[in-house]
Amino acid sequence: MSLYAFKTDLNQRVLDWVKATKRRGQDNHLLKNPFVWKFKTIKRDENLIVVIDAKPVLFNYSWFGWITGIVILLLWGATLWVLPFLFIGCLGVFWSAEFMFLMTKKALRKCEYKGKVERLKYSALIREVLL
Repeated sequence: MSLYAFKTDLNQRVLDWVKATKRRGQDNHLLKNPFVWKFKTIKRDENLIVVIDAKPVLFNYSWFGWITGIVILLLWGATLWVLPFLFIGCLGVFWSAEFMFLMTKKALRKCEYKGKVERLKYSALIREVLL
């Protein structure tokens, strides 16, 4: 569900992180790995482009929260019962590519990578790889 790409310097720490995350992604235990990962690394000059397709194992249940919250709001008005369902609806941010990129950036910093981490739009990715 989250397909995103980023560009870093060609660094061994980033390559080690990708390799370790791929290995961790092979574990089917939900608590250890709640995602199904696919990685593609592309080396261009002094840069490394990483394309990640991250699919959470759990389905995106945030729609249930939004729809139930709207139904409660229409039937009974603004009551306190609507708040938990709106909160469940807001949990949909965990399925977005922006959130996944921020967590990837945080993971790279935790691996002591100090270089640039630049998110690539799809047009920039095509330009970098194909042209």
